[in-house]
Amino acid sequence: MSKKAITTITNFIKSHFRPLILSGLVLVFISLFFINYSFTHADASITLTINGGPTNNGKVITIDKNDCTTFTLDTTTTTDNTTGYNLKAYTKTKSTGITIKKQDNTDLPTNPNHPTEIVTTTKAEIKDKQTTTYQACAEESISDGDKTAEVAYVIAENLPSMQVFTLSDCQNLPIYNKTNPDPASTITLIDSRNSQEYDIRRLQDGKCWMIDNLKLELKNGMTLTTQDTNVENDTTIYFTQDGTQNGTKLTGMTENFTTSGYLTRDGKQPSSDYNWDAWRQVNPSSRTYCAYPSGAAYTTTNSKTGCGYLYNFYTATASFGTQDLDVQGEQVEDSICPAGWHLSRSGEIGALTNETDILNAKMAGFADNQDTTYQSNSTTYYANWISSGSWRGVLAGDYRSSFMSTGSIGEFWSSTIGYGSTSAYHIYLVSASSYANPNNTSSRYYAFGVRCLAN
Repeated sequence: MSKKAITTITNFIKSHFRPLILSGLVLVFISLFFINYSFTHADASITLTINGGPTNNGKVITIDKNDCTTFTLDTTTTTDNTTGYNLKAYTKTKSTGITIKKQDNTDLPTNPNHPTEIVTTTKAEIKDKQTTTYQACAEESISDGDKTAEVAYVIAENLPSMQVFTLSDCQNLPIYNKTNPDPASTITLIDSRNSQEYDIRRLQDGKCWMIDNLKLELKNGMTLTTQDTNVENDTTIYFTQDGTQNGTKLTGMTENFTTSGYLTRDGKQPSSDYNWDAWRQVNPSSRTYCAYPSGAAYTTTNSKTGCGYLYNFYTATASFGTQDLDVQGEQVEDSICPAGWHLSRSGEIGALTNETDILNAKMAGFADNQDTTYQSNSTTYYANWISSGSWRGVLAGDYRSSFMSTGSIGEFWSSTIGYGSTSAYHIYLVSASSYANPNNTSSRYYAFGVRCLAN
């Protein structure tokens, strides 16, 4: 008889933040020895029941070395709701030599921040049961003795998507009152492209704005469709020098992110043949201020995305903000915002179409019967833009040849062309001088944050 690998798999269910309650049924695992059961509970609002073997610690199955066997886990709802839930899983492996795969033979990820989706439902009723089949594998080199691993679940109540949110939905929200805010004026929606959650607030201008920075990882070969993104035509992303599928990889790119160099097609500093029309994005989460979820950006703003990601203007405008557009005040209608959302209009001081100006004025207390465009471009209303203000600004800094000013400056793209073919308007916050300018201009190759507002 061959030696056996011994593995105990326990069921761990974790709440995301909504009080959707699951009970788990474990039908598990591996050994000629006793089961070594452990359970970690992450949220007091969850009640969890483990059903299985004679001591409720799960059933025992046996695996040969260098072999695999299947097992099933059941999750059963003990409450109901009208929106359903999203169930994801990852492997909490405590012993080397043990892997767990999904039924399609792909490894269950070990990173709890990137669990894989198991099932999404559109509603939940009491005693709804989901049965999922997994495969546990033992390597040939595994040592004898007790081994432990866990299938860990992350569950969240389904949220309405940003893509189906309408102006009527926005107008049904109360306007945010910074003195005595109504909690109902801030809601949470989900971006259907990557299931990222965002807080949305109906601000003093009567419009609904994202108050978290966009955190959408654009991937090589990804297509932004008219159904999910604010683009007139489906647009495919290629992080290559010539923007084609088979082009040479961009200088300074690791996976889909810039790690060094200016945000240019060829990674070089400005020159006479400088070309800014290329997809570029950076991830500032490694910066101390932007670290999520324990960094200052999270603790001071409760941001669901930390600093989010930073994008150059070409990318923020979904490749439509090219250098061919060189008329000051010209608008780029397309963007990487979700469908039904857009980058704010800026630039033309005092214009009724200048959304950042109007917001600046209304947050500063201009009454409805006042001309809200008069002096609304004042840069003295900093308190309304910072992390504790209505707009909940994040000082994510920017990216030029490297990260700049994280924790002290916040910059966010608008949709408006600046002076000539190399600049665009953006919102600009400076903490040290308590300064906010909703109509600043900068070079388009810089990478800034992105906020969107509902159409």
